Amino acid sequence: MLVHRLSFPLLSFFVFLAGCSSQGKLETTVVTGTVKVDGQPMEGVTVTFCPTAPDENPAVGSTDTNGVFTLTTPGGVFGKGAIPGSYIPTFSKIEVEKFEAASREEYEKKYGNREPKTVHLLPTKYADSQTCGFEPVTVEKGKKNQFDFELKSK
Repeated sequence: MLVHRLSFPLLSFFVFLAGCSSQGKLETTVVTGTVKVDGQPMEGVTVTFCPTAPDENPAVGSTDTNGVFTLTTPGGVFGKGAIPGSYIPTFSKIEVEKFEAASREEYEKKYGNREPKTVHLLPTKYADSQTCGFEPVTVEKGKKNQFDFELKSK
């Protein structure tokens, strides 16, 4: 079975971002950081800063091979951070089973109407701002907004 690594929250964010107007860009500040799991950097973790204030915009990014992320906010300049404010950080990484077939007939013969399996590579508690276990962080304009997080795989 082949597994395809996708980050649906990140993919959804960029689809949303593509639909945003370029008028009235939001004022954001650079936010970076690292994510380690059991002391090791992990690539492909979707990092979302969920605003604590209602009606505010979240910011999202994905870790590189060194576990480093940079956030982007819908309506802001790509890669330029988050709107100053208070956020609860959440983290997710999933793999989705990839189905391969040359035609629809081959697909149906091999897989029927089975849905691809999704595997969470981090405990699901980290993907929810209510259960992630992290206190809110504050993004401040004019400050170095570097946030480092340590997660446990179990």
